[in-house]
Amino acid sequence: LGDRTTVEEDFSAWTKHVSIKSEPDSEPVYIRVRAFCGEAYQLVYSDTSGKWSPDSDGYYYYSDIVKGGEATDVLDIKIENIPEDAKESDSFNVVVIYETTPVLYREDGTPYADWSAKVDAKTVEGSV
Repeated sequence: LGDRTTVEEDFSAWTKHVSIKSEPDSEPVYIRVRAFCGEAYQLVYSDTSGKWSPDSDGYYYYSDIVKGGEATDVLDIKIENIPEDAKESDSFNVVVIYETTPVLYREDGTPYADWSAKVDAKTVEGSV
């Protein structure tokens, strides 16, 4: 629990532009993102940096380690199947979630992510 990150979202042209920012004193992390919307819409992900990759679990994984004070490159999430008469002020919901996991290192120094790791609240100092 040594990292603090926030999601930054901008919206234009029926596209959410998503970036995850790490607070300056946070530990290095790996990041993954996924978006959800109603079944009336389809979401299409795109990335001009080449650093976001889809996986079979529906998440997009950022390839670089994000250190304290850094941010990911933008991941665009375009909303498709918009009715022809829709206006950008029309109501719809696209929920973006993201997860982080601390950077771990193998014996040879190679960094890796363990997305199956669980936090045990009983052992975290100051938890209830």
